[in-house]
Amino acid sequence: MLDGHRQWVRAQCVAGSFPIFGPRQPREGGFILLRDMSPEAVDAILLQAPYRQVGVVAYEIISFKRYRRGAGTGWLAGLGCGRQERRAQQDVGGGLQMEGHRP
Repeated sequence: MLDGHRQWVRAQCVAGSFPIFGPRQPREGGFILLRDMSPEAVDAILLQAPYRQVGVVAYEIISFKRYRRGAGTGWLAGLGCGRQERRAQQDVGGGLQMEGHRP
């Protein structure tokens, strides 16, 4: 199950939908920062989530308006998608918290 989840997250990163993601600390779920997209697009992506399909997670969507990017955030441009590096060029527009997963 974890491998399927990781493949899904990486595929969304490569597609440009998830510029930033990772496990929460302690490991009680994860955090995904989404690029700006419609609620319908978010729902379509989440319907593909392996953990959601088996009902072991709940997603909380937190929308926000990005006004500015703070000093010292240039390192964000260098983040990639694991082995398939891709730089996120889109504005960031929302966050997604995943709760209930314990690897």
